[in-house]
Amino acid sequence: MEWFNGGVGEAIAAAKAKKAIFAVFVKGKSDEETTIKLTEILEDSEVVSALSSMVCISVENGTNTCLQFSSIYPVILVPSVYFIDSSTGVDLEITGGIVTKESLMASINKANDKVGEVADIVQAAPVASAEETVTVSETSAKTTESSTSQAAEESTVEEVSNNTSGEQPKALEERVERAKLLMAQRQAEREAQEKEKEKDKEKERREVGKALLERKRTQEEQDLKEAAMARRKDKDEEKKAKEAVKAAIEQDRLDRKMKYDGEKKANDEKRKENEKAALAAQAAQAEKTASDRATVARIQFRLPDGSSQTKQFPAETPLSEVYDFVSTGLETQFSSFSLSTTFPRRMLDQEEKSTSLKELQMAPSATILVLPLGGLVSQQDGGLMSLIWLILTPFTVLWAMLSSLFGSAPSSSQPPPSSSRRDGGIGRLRPDRDDGENNTWNGNSTQQK
Repeated sequence: MEWFNGGVGEAIAAAKAKKAIFAVFVKGKSDEETTIKLTEILEDSEVVSALSSMVCISVENGTNTCLQFSSIYPVILVPSVYFIDSSTGVDLEITGGIVTKESLMASINKANDKVGEVADIVQAAPVASAEETVTVSETSAKTTESSTSQAAEESTVEEVSNNTSGEQPKALEERVERAKLLMAQRQAEREAQEKEKEKDKEKERREVGKALLERKRTQEEQDLKEAAMARRKDKDEEKKAKEAVKAAIEQDRLDRKMKYDGEKKANDEKRKENEKAALAAQAAQAEKTASDRATVARIQFRLPDGSSQTKQFPAETPLSEVYDFVSTGLETQFSSFSLSTTFPRRMLDQEEKSTSLKELQMAPSATILVLPLGGLVSQQDGGLMSLIWLILTPFTVLWAMLSSLFGSAPSSSQPPPSSSRRDGGIGRLRPDRDDGENNTWNGNSTQQK
């Protein structure tokens, strides 16, 4: 397509010089679909051939050239094509919006046809004026001739009657009046024709405006629908994105909770193990401390008949004195015997007799089993009681442990005498004096030695 290079005024002047139609293409932005389609149609060879006789100019909507053009011819739709008569400035045809090749060719043909009608009207107007001038001239000539003939007659025939001289001016006036009526009639006809043409043009212009408005409304509805669909799509995508983010946050929260629970469980187990180890260490340390601090070894002798007898020795007493006490100090004496501890199980016969009770871990308390190797001096039968004593051995071990924790130490190196009282087959210990003076600090007492 060959476009005119220049402004609107220069294009109008060129169209007037060529006596051609002035065509204006008002285009929108280059990325608009309607503008692209109309541009492709204008590049068609058939359309280019039809527009070759016209002066065509392309203006972009929003530019100064377009604003200058729209101040004369209102621009309603974009893109659009205006066909204007360069001689009269009348807009012959307007098409715009969604344009096809067929509709554009029809608009071009209409514009060419209307140009011929406007030319006929323009040519008819001078002809009518000439006819009116000729009629007026003829009337004037006839009037002059009538006046001249009347003057001649008046000069030559002075004796004409008054009736004849009165009829001649009356005929002249009738002819003038008839000429005036004819001119008025033709003028009225021309005015009626002009009004009719103006009505037709106005009707056509209104139809074009309605069509343009209808296209604009349809385009706006389409744009609104597309905008609503785009908003709905954006909302759906935003909703899906939010749900995905929520799911990721929830999954991350669950992962962190599982990790925290696992770490907490591992820490709790580790803490419990540490506590157990600390308690065991504290118990061992307490036992060792109690053993180190003990100055008295409280020994309970368990006899085969189930009876028992308690004796306190200094912690540094050698093991030989324990053997001497069993040989001479027990109420039931044995000719030969063997000594052993219950917990931990240890045969004292295999130990050195010079080893102290503290070194043998028999301080502050211990239980020694007296096992006879020969006959009993006592007349008591210890068979059944020995069985009972063996059954009660775990309880004696427990009592020894409690005694090691809450045992008492003597106030002097000489142990006080003790006595035992038998109730049936079970012997009970009853010291001769209160052990309150030997109490040591155990964490709960209000007194400390």
